[in-house]
Amino acid sequence: PLLLEAKPDRSCSVKTLDSAGALDIRETGQYWETCAARFLWTRKIPTVATNIRSRFGELDLVAIEGPTLIFVEVKYRAPSKFGPSAFAVTGRQQKRIAQTAALFRSQRSEYCHLHCRFDIIGFDQLGGHVQMTWLKAAFSAIE
Repeated sequence: PLLLEAKPDRSCSVKTLDSAGALDIRETGQYWETCAARFLWTRKIPTVATNIRSRFGELDLVAIEGPTLIFVEVKYRAPSKFGPSAFAVTGRQQKRIAQTAALFRSQRSEYCHLHCRFDIIGFDQLGGHVQMTWLKAAFSAIE
């Protein structure tokens, strides 16, 4: 298997893992978050923050598109009978993401005036390939 490794200049190098070099859950999450950030970058949507943690939860990616601050939840799912990964964000998770997003904006004055959007980028293993789904404005902040 191959692992893309993001560098500060937004380039990637490819690293080969040996057969015993399986990724743990955190590494798998970071890998797919990197893939999502690279996808957004190709759409001229720069990522401004990653893995923002608060007492409420975590924001995988924060990006900016024009006057909109985008909070992106990244999901990956190996073959599953439970449906696509992009639809695996529960109401409780949405609330935690929205709370963490509100806290993020309140602590960074440069972003407090921007509109907010909550997207989900899902990656699903389907046979020998991976399918990506991008749900723009997947949910709203729950008050």
